[in-house]
Amino acid sequence: MQQTDRVCICLAGFGTFVLLGLLICTTAFAGEDPVIDAVTVEKLFNFPVPLPRHLTCFSNTNQLFVYHLFQKPNLAYHWSIKDKKVLKTYDLEQGYICDEINISSDGRFTLIACHSNKDFTTKVLLIDNQHKTLVRSIPIPGDTTVISAMEFSTNGQSFRLTINFQKAMCYDTTGTRISNFEVPESVSNTNQSVWVVANSKMTPRNEWGVYCRDDAGREHRLLDQGHNGNLVVTRDNRYVAVGSSGELLIWRLSDGQQIFRKRLALQTGFIRYDATDNLLLWADTDGSELLGIRVRIQMP
Repeated sequence: MQQTDRVCICLAGFGTFVLLGLLICTTAFAGEDPVIDAVTVEKLFNFPVPLPRHLTCFSNTNQLFVYHLFQKPNLAYHWSIKDKKVLKTYDLEQGYICDEINISSDGRFTLIACHSNKDFTTKVLLIDNQHKTLVRSIPIPGDTTVISAMEFSTNGQSFRLTINFQKAMCYDTTGTRISNFEVPESVSNTNQSVWVVANSKMTPRNEWGVYCRDDAGREHRLLDQGHNGNLVVTRDNRYVAVGSSGELLIWRLSDGQQIFRKRLALQTGFIRYDATDNLLLWADTDGSELLGIRVRIQMP
């Protein structure tokens, strides 16, 4: 065999070895997840008073309403998350306790339902968020009444109050009483890949929990407690977050895998969602801090 032929055979063998090595490397990395879900927790600011009870976010701005227990004066605070400052406060009057805060989908109006344990009166505050003024305090007639639901109309120009789960009272955004048939049904946004079987005596305990269906159609039981009121799904439908017994838990919806779990409070806390900034919010019910949690996709 000539020297030239031997050189060609050696080169061919070396080339085969290199290609085989590349194939092995490619195969090894192909099965790995190409992205990493990085979760960061930061303190946004401190509330002026502790014990936040209700925290409700605007759907179209990075602002929120928050109410605290056992404070004097008895105020509801309108905050800007971006500017980290209070934009306006509204006096509920001493003796009243906030039961619910509802902001219209366009962000123009807010309803605050509250009751007094002293004389059992109930009222709803109607607030114009654009002008930051109290439009009207609406007294609810009757003793021991409960505001069981507050719903804005589809166009946001009227709203319906449900009293004691039965009676409906409807108003326009001037606080004037209107007929029931003039209020369209409210629009509710749902995520079909996440659902909750709430803790209930009517449901077997082994069925309670938070569930999701991943991209492959597989069902996952993420949590064995049905925390319907302390759960958010991010705007991009990538993640679901739950607050449970002082812990924040986050799952990735594409495969149902838990990516974060951390205790943020000694006993209880609740989460909300700032959709404008794609930011999870955590408030400790025994403290005064507001935390912001971000989930970012990073390349390894």
